[in-house]
Amino acid sequence: MPTGSARALIGVTQAECAKVLGLDPSAVSQYVKSGKLSLLPDGSMDPETAAREYAERTNPVKPKGRKTGPKPAGEAEGTMYRSQERLAAAKAEQAELELAQLRGDMLRADEVKAAAFVAARTARDQLLSIPQRLAPVVASMTDPRDCQRAIEAEVRRVCLALSGGTGGSEPEQAEIGL
Repeated sequence: MPTGSARALIGVTQAECAKVLGLDPSAVSQYVKSGKLSLLPDGSMDPETAAREYAERTNPVKPKGRKTGPKPAGEAEGTMYRSQERLAAAKAEQAELELAQLRGDMLRADEVKAAAFVAARTARDQLLSIPQRLAPVVASMTDPRDCQRAIEAEVRRVCLALSGGTGGSEPEQAEIGL
């Protein structure tokens, strides 16, 4: 499914929803036909809604042929029922996360950490290189105000470069004598 399409903002196919729910695509189709899972107007499915409907409208522990009745009362049956509820809740949460990622509302933590590391490393490298670049320029200056202006201009240049601006333009470098 193309991420830039309008469909990505509406829903996913039944097969994709089946994958998110951990079900066979034919089971999802049967749940849709029986009304246990709903479709969006365009025929696609919202995984978050489907996971919630699946958890609310299906009972994987219920014996065949039993239409209604209380939740299982036995220790083993109750434990299995609670496990199935936890599994359905986990699948619903996973569906929410995957949908948020598909929509671009969420970024992967490892990618954010890597980008932050690169940005911090670049900032550190540029800041640590200021003394080496300015030492020869400032050493020849006799007026403290000129020294201060040269240092401030270089710090501004580095900050501009780090913020995504070009930084280091020739007029600016000529201003501080580089």
